[in-house]
Amino acid sequence: MEDALSLQGHFQGREDVDFFGLFDGHAGRGVAEYCADHVHTVVLDKLKGGSDTQAALKDCWVNVNSGLKVVFLETRTRATAHAPPHTLTFLPT
Repeated sequence: MEDALSLQGHFQGREDVDFFGLFDGHAGRGVAEYCADHVHTVVLDKLKGGSDTQAALKDCWVNVNSGLKVVFLETRTRATAHAPPHTLTFLPT
């Protein structure tokens, strides 16, 4: 299986907010694992910087792709992360 899961409780230090991410490894398990390890931290940084939730989720992919390029170009593997805006799901708290 090439999927990876990220579960972050008490996201943003709040007891009523959790971060859940399921990442499909279309380009291999390494990409899914990288996303599971990094997307939540990039989103958190964007939120701390004043972005709203939707913008933080959408804009985080630029940073994640940059990180993937650094990591995977070192191993000569082509990989990118992509989440079209219409696939993002927001659940009310």
